[in-house]
Amino acid sequence: MKLKKRNFLSNKEKKKLYEELSSTFGDKAFHFFNKNDKLESAISDKGEKLILKDGRIWFFYYNDKLYPTIRCLRGTGIDISSAVVDIGAIKFILNGADIMAPGVISFESGIKAGDFITVKEEKAKSIIAVGLSLINSEDFDKGKKGKIIKNLHSLKDEYWNFQLD
Repeated sequence: MKLKKRNFLSNKEKKKLYEELSSTFGDKAFHFFNKNDKLESAISDKGEKLILKDGRIWFFYYNDKLYPTIRCLRGTGIDISSAVVDIGAIKFILNGADIMAPGVISFESGIKAGDFITVKEEKAKSIIAVGLSLINSEDFDKGKKGKIIKNLHSLKDEYWNFQLD
């Protein structure tokens, strides 16, 4: 991935970014960055809108809504609602596949369709992907078939591997 355009965010733009994150993540948004962080707005060669911190992608836009990357969530330690997948599903998820019901071991309660959630692997419980839930948690049933999480970003993808030279 290459960047076509980059510029540092002003304090006013950071405040707007914080407000945008607050609408989705509430008080947790306060922990994503502080006012002294040097954040950059960027556009990729594919037209993707991104926010960088320390040369790494920290946030990305999907359907005009701002979401944190795995690197951001791991770096800040912020806990977001999650689903846990079995080992057999990991290979497919890391290749960008959406998360299917049979591969999910647990689905945190309180999740609504459309919520941004993390996908964790069962042994270390580390984040391997982030996405949007396609179902409500009360509708989760391991025996069901079909997609239950839209995979937006995973380890091994362009967002994870990106580093400014």
